[in-house]
Amino acid sequence: MNYSSATAYLNSFTNHESSTGHNYSPENYNLNRMMRILNLLDCPHSKYPSIHIAGTKGKGSVAAMTESVIRMSGKNTGLYTSPHLHSVRERIQINGKPINKKSFTDTLEKLKPSIETEKNITYYEILTLIAFQWFATNNIDVAILEVGLGGRLDATNVVNPILSVITTISYDHMNILGQTIDKIAAEKSGIIKHTVPVITGSQPPDALSTIKSYASELKAPLMDSSSIWCWKSIKQTFESQTFSVWKKKQDHSLMNYSIPLLGVHQITNSTIVLSIIDCLNKSGWNITIENVHKGLSKVKWYARCEIVESSPPIIIDCAHNPASIISLNQMLDNMFPNKERIYIFGAMADKDVSTMFNHLMPTAYHTILTSAGLNRSMTVQDLNLLAKKHSAIITIKQELDKALKFALQLSNQNRIVIATGSVPVAAGVRSLITNEQ
Repeated sequence: MNYSSATAYLNSFTNHESSTGHNYSPENYNLNRMMRILNLLDCPHSKYPSIHIAGTKGKGSVAAMTESVIRMSGKNTGLYTSPHLHSVRERIQINGKPINKKSFTDTLEKLKPSIETEKNITYYEILTLIAFQWFATNNIDVAILEVGLGGRLDATNVVNPILSVITTISYDHMNILGQTIDKIAAEKSGIIKHTVPVITGSQPPDALSTIKSYASELKAPLMDSSSIWCWKSIKQTFESQTFSVWKKKQDHSLMNYSIPLLGVHQITNSTIVLSIIDCLNKSGWNITIENVHKGLSKVKWYARCEIVESSPPIIIDCAHNPASIISLNQMLDNMFPNKERIYIFGAMADKDVSTMFNHLMPTAYHTILTSAGLNRSMTVQDLNLLAKKHSAIITIKQELDKALKFALQLSNQNRIVIATGSVPVAAGVRSLITNEQ
């Protein structure tokens, strides 16, 4: 097996990230399949401690920042995230570096006999197995694991972590997770384990109530980072932002940090990371303030309010639900208050595009509708029907390269270009500009 045949083998399995028709139920998405295979492999996921992160908004950013800070303390770190931008290998990293093609191929080949003992195993489950196995093979000190979808039935939820984290919950994947915030929160709270500390970010009241209920039932100590930290934005540039942070009633302990991630929502995410580090240090870890400074300043997490060109400004953002569009708008209001906005937009058919447009269209000078390029993608025709409800200037460009070319033709010194609506659109435009594959 070479890398090409390895990826072809992986792609032969059901991939719910690119297709519709999820049947999210214990019969189809239980953890028994994962556990049976992991038992055959001598439970690689139990060979190292894990930090498990769920949520609707910010879980990937929190995972990336946490990994970077812990790595700066001298630990060998594993990071598992999803989805990827350019290469599936991005999802599985050790010490900030993606798994290389040979290791990916060799690990999958080793797992192949065990994988084939199970019917209906999925693309995502196989990737999770590769991550667990590769981390164990390389004797990492800690794994930071981002939940793919939900939490309760996610393939990563086989771990017994040292810390569970739930970032901000909002409406997304309602057809799978439930139509109300408390039902969505219940799915996310499925990662909470008996007596394992839980850290949560700022939450809607119903979500926080649900999380508290699950934590109480499982005797899991709960830390609400939003009730602990205060912060103030100091400066934002195209490359980074600086902010002050302090604990409530302890403003004498004010600290300044810098992160290469834009948007005030990333400051909020940083306070969750600070709570994670506090919790780890209370249990005997030795992560210094210098480690935190360096880790936050060096984190890499692309296509999240990323400015890839400055003239004209081109912003890439993976916003794919209403809450993320609101955060994107806040960043644009702060950074480009007087610029007209040209949007390149493509989304998945199962997303709440109507509400996304309610927030996006009033701010648009011109919106170019395109395809995210997957079976799950909403057609440009359906996007157009939703867009027509707004008094907006709309152009349809099915192909992403043509959408970008047209956007650049419209741009000038008074306008900015924003690619958003889904990860594939953000990744596709980023690839066209940076040539990263």
